[in-house]
Amino acid sequence: MSFDSVQTNTTKDLTLAVQNVGSGILAGNAGVGSPFSVISGATYSLSAGQSQVVTIRYSPTSIGTNNQSATFTGGGGATCAVSGVGVGAQPPTVGVNPTTLDFGTVLLGSTADKTFTLQNTGGGTLSGNASVAAPFSVVSGAAYNLNAGQTQVVTIRFTPTVAGASSQTVNLPGGTGGNITVTGSGLAPRPPGSLTFQASDGTITSPFVLSNGAISQSALSGVTDGGRAVYSFNLTNSGFFVIQALVNAPGLTSNSFYVNFDAEPQDPSMASDILPPTSGFEQRFLSWRGNGTGDSDQFGTNKFSLAAGNHQLIIRGREAGTALQSLSILKVPDAPTNFRVVIGP
Repeated sequence: MSFDSVQTNTTKDLTLAVQNVGSGILAGNAGVGSPFSVISGATYSLSAGQSQVVTIRYSPTSIGTNNQSATFTGGGGATCAVSGVGVGAQPPTVGVNPTTLDFGTVLLGSTADKTFTLQNTGGGTLSGNASVAAPFSVVSGAAYNLNAGQTQVVTIRFTPTVAGASSQTVNLPGGTGGNITVTGSGLAPRPPGSLTFQASDGTITSPFVLSNGAISQSALSGVTDGGRAVYSFNLTNSGFFVIQALVNAPGLTSNSFYVNFDAEPQDPSMASDILPPTSGFEQRFLSWRGNGTGDSDQFGTNKFSLAAGNHQLIIRGREAGTALQSLSILKVPDAPTNFRVVIGP
């Protein structure tokens, strides 16, 4: 019977069965030397074939290997070798899940909260206070006092004050082990009437990734599981508008997004096929497919009717490798009015 490693000044119990494999009555006692002990089933009186569970405890008080022989009296008697190793107390260890928190893009002056789970994955007591440098902060669960195996939820807040990417490590003292990295990007609000955007200006959601100033995704998707980029803007006047974008659409299987204003696009009518494919990044208009096909859209250049006020342009990923670097929302000039017919010289 091997107890393996047991921390000193703690205990571990294992069981075995003693059985009368002969006839008559087997009466006797189980015993074992320190630091082992029999804590239940020490006395037995068994008829032929009967068995009884005996529990042996290992209680090491010092570091090192212990070997003893448990004895069982009665009948012909029997013995069982027992062994264990006393080990020192395990120190507290920091465990975190997940190991990174990405807040994505957050407008300056706004905040975003995310949580992670802190756990004592070692022994003893993990005590300390979580901290992180600005523009991040710990808003709940900062102080912890965790026994082995215990967990606690910690909430981190991202409050960007300048535009651009930020990255910090959350400090988790009190034990060895894991840490957690927090990242986010501050985005300056666009002034009213500003209708030209870099791809990075939007609120971008996976599987879109931003690389070299452009967003794209690596796999074909539908309208609900594709990447998502949202660009907010304000119009002072109503009218008809077109979307002009700097895009890379290298082939007929990598040349489309979904687009719509103020609501999620619909499939397939709101797919925007970039035709013909581009050679690198080129300026193209984003229009709806409508009732057309992937190589022949219903609309040549889509004119979107928008009222004055706040709006969102929503772009969803569709085909892998179609990349967007920038876009502009352009007002179509109003048609001239108040025509007059002038007769004579």
